[in-house]
Amino acid sequence: MAVQSLGDPLLSAVHALVAKSGSSSQAARTPDGRHMVAWSRIAGPDWWAVRVVPQSRIDELLHRGVFWMLAVGALMLLVTLWMLQRVIRQRVKQPLSDITGSVEALAERVSQGEEPESLPAQGSADLQRLSQAFDAMAQDLAAQRRQEQAAQAALEREVQERRQAEEAVRLLNLSLEARVRERGEALQQAQQELVQRETLASLGSLVAGVSHELNTPIGNALISADTAAAALSQLQALLASGAVRRSELERGLHLARESAGLALANLQRSASLVQDFKQVAVDRASLQRRRFDLRRVSEEVVHLLQISLKTPQFNLVLDLPAELLLDSFPGAFGQVLTNLVQNAVVHAFEGRSQGCITITLLRSDERQVVLCVSDDGCGIPAEHLGQVFKPFFTTRLGQGGSGLGLHLVYSIVRNVLGGEIELHSEPGRGTRFVLTLPRHAPD
Repeated sequence: MAVQSLGDPLLSAVHALVAKSGSSSQAARTPDGRHMVAWSRIAGPDWWAVRVVPQSRIDELLHRGVFWMLAVGALMLLVTLWMLQRVIRQRVKQPLSDITGSVEALAERVSQGEEPESLPAQGSADLQRLSQAFDAMAQDLAAQRRQEQAAQAALEREVQERRQAEEAVRLLNLSLEARVRERGEALQQAQQELVQRETLASLGSLVAGVSHELNTPIGNALISADTAAAALSQLQALLASGAVRRSELERGLHLARESAGLALANLQRSASLVQDFKQVAVDRASLQRRRFDLRRVSEEVVHLLQISLKTPQFNLVLDLPAELLLDSFPGAFGQVLTNLVQNAVVHAFEGRSQGCITITLLRSDERQVVLCVSDDGCGIPAEHLGQVFKPFFTTRLGQGGSGLGLHLVYSIVRNVLGGEIELHSEPGRGTRFVLTLPRHAPD
């Protein structure tokens, strides 16, 4: 019987699939995809065992099987996760929690400077290695902590020692400052005493010179007075005898008049010398401020210097205009001129039989005058130019030089007269001291 004659499309499709496969057993879907066909050859003349299952039934069975498989899988996953959680809690979390607590306690001990303790032993080899690593790290931290403490203690000792040293240095500096101040005050006092002695010595020299100079005019005046007295006594005797002639009277009066004139001239000379010395001495001793004529004061000083120095071979030239008034300290100014002239006589003309010292006015205005005290002596070496105004500097040490002459000049010009002094000198070409003095000295 032919399958095609039955007119069943499903059977026709199944027959076509079986006929197409030959003699092998297979399974396949119908062309419309609605049925699943499985066939296998059986014994007999062209016999086949065929199973036709609707695809919807297969899908239903598949869906049901997948559902149960997923349900069983989910249940197994939950059980596995629960068991894994218990294992992790027992084998990892709890040991890690213990290790964390031990590490925190260890860190606390290390931070407090205490010696670390070893972590408890662990059942797991990995956790045990982790514990050992933490123990080693704690030991290193403790060792580093001890080193830091030792370094800090050493640093504190060093800081303390440095503070003590600084305090000792501070106290030493205070002591040294006090000593320097005391020595400075003593030195200043000594300098003042030496300056005062220098001034008094200068006045003493003037006194000796003036005293010696006064001997001659006063002696001449005494001789003249004695001569006049003798002539008058002789005239008185002649008048008493009554036998006096006109020629004898005239001769006696003439002798008395000449003797009296000579005595008066010598006494006037002595009075002038005493007046000059008195004014200079008063100015030097008191350092009083007053208005004075620059030329007049300079002439008084030069006059006394010519007497006291007793060096007629050295010419002392004064070239100053008259009526040049200053409101200053004439005694201090006279001391400056005296020291400059004495310095020239002692140093500039050493080994020479003659020389010239000149005091000139370079320029003047309403505010100041500029004087120059110069000599034509041997000059000052270049290496000494920066030291001549320093106290106690002298090239005649042990030969009567005190080293205070020019220092006194510098101090008086700067501190008393309120001026400036400049030094210009070349070896073999003399020396020039330029004084710039205010016409009204500072108070």
